Amino acid sequence: MNKDIKTVVTEYGNSLSDEELRWLAGRLTDRLSGDLSDAINVLSKNRRIDQILSTANGAEGLFDALDQIRDGLRAICKKKGLIRAA
Repeated sequence: MNKDIKTVVTEYGNSLSDEELRWLAGRLTDRLSGDLSDAINVLSKNRRIDQILSTANGAEGLFDALDQIRDGLRAICKKKGLIRAA
């Protein structure tokens, strides 16, 4: 993960409540019907996360950015004991 993205995601993830963090990490992981659009809507409300998503070069870049964000949020969840390591 890009160091700048990691820093932004860590700061963002730590600003969320445990329930918000678990919900968002779950949506980005499961990607069931509507999950991804719900997650993107929530993420885009944060200016710095939205900037990361906005700089994605096409669909592949967007999915790569979402994967990096998911990985960062899941790491925070694991550290807090909100989810089990898989």
